[in-house]
Amino acid sequence: TPRSEAYFVFPLAQGTPGKQCGLAATGGYQPSLRSPWLAAAELMENQALKAKLELELRQQVLELWLEQNTLRRRLKELRAREEYRDLYLDRSRTLYELERTSDLGDAMVQVSAVRLELAKLQYQWMLNDMRLKVLTSEWLLQ
Repeated sequence: TPRSEAYFVFPLAQGTPGKQCGLAATGGYQPSLRSPWLAAAELMENQALKAKLELELRQQVLELWLEQNTLRRRLKELRAREEYRDLYLDRSRTLYELERTSDLGDAMVQVSAVRLELAKLQYQWMLNDMRLKVLTSEWLLQ
């Protein structure tokens, strides 16, 4: 009996003849569809990166917190020094008025120097405090 044969060709993916399908060639599949081991490796890599970033953030917060404590002690010291310099200025002013000694100018310079240092420290304190708030997301809550 005569037999007739027919062959049908259905393209599975669009592409130009002679080139591989773009989806298979570039790995356009989701990583989890390519290989479960590859997906697990990528997951572990992302988890390790997240853990590393968390540790770096914690380290930065710790360093800022320690610096804040150092600034707090320095602020106490400068306030005591400022009080001493104010008293010394009053003493120098009194001695100047009594015409006994004339170190009034030096006393005024010392008071100004302490006040300048105190202003610098207060600026550093506020800057450090804001960095801490940003890293701990406190500024979002305000």
